[in-house]
Amino acid sequence: MISFVFLLPVCPNCHTMLHRRKPPFTPEELKALMDANKSN
Repeated sequence: MISFVFLLPVCPNCHTMLHRRKPPFTPEELKALMDANKSN
């Protein structure tokens, strides 16, 4: 059984970005990448 506690709704673009790496990025890693990109 899947626990919905671990599911995080994301938009299609973010979902694609999460799976661009093997193993997939964690939501926290993706947020850090986005925050770093904003500061550049």
